[in-house]
Amino acid sequence: MDTILQLDQNILLFIQEYIRHDWMDWFWKGITHLGDAGIFWILLTIVLLIPKKTRKAGLASALALIIGTLITNVAIKNMVARIRPYEVIQELELMIEKQKDFSFPSGHTCASFASAFAIYKCKEVFPKKWRIAAMVLATLIACRGTLSDRCSWWIDRRTILRMGRMEN
Repeated sequence: MDTILQLDQNILLFIQEYIRHDWMDWFWKGITHLGDAGIFWILLTIVLLIPKKTRKAGLASALALIIGTLITNVAIKNMVARIRPYEVIQELELMIEKQKDFSFPSGHTCASFASAFAIYKCKEVFPKKWRIAAMVLATLIACRGTLSDRCSWWIDRRTILRMGRMEN
């Protein structure tokens, strides 16, 4: 476990030093706030539930969001109780305010991929470009936790991506 923690710390410090740039902060803050409380995905799901043509996708997204929230934010997050990187790595510079909940698993990532995978699977409803756009947005929201705001551990992203995909 110490090896994984050290690897995670090194990755986060490398990202802060060589990849993150101040001129991109406005972009990553915007992406971060799209994922806050799953609001973008919840609103998109509500919109998808209205027309009959997209109702199946809306139901799949709603179910994925509900299951993901229960598994991620209610169960696992409190059982694992993984502290946030900035509480351990003093050199990390936060871009957003400190978070009140635990780091793992990421609710932003789970909600994003749960809904995006539900949309992606609805080939008969959405053209490929819209399905890919949903996946790209989910990926950006997932990456922002380590690329910008430093509120999440890098290695956690792979695990939660798998959880989001399992729900679909």
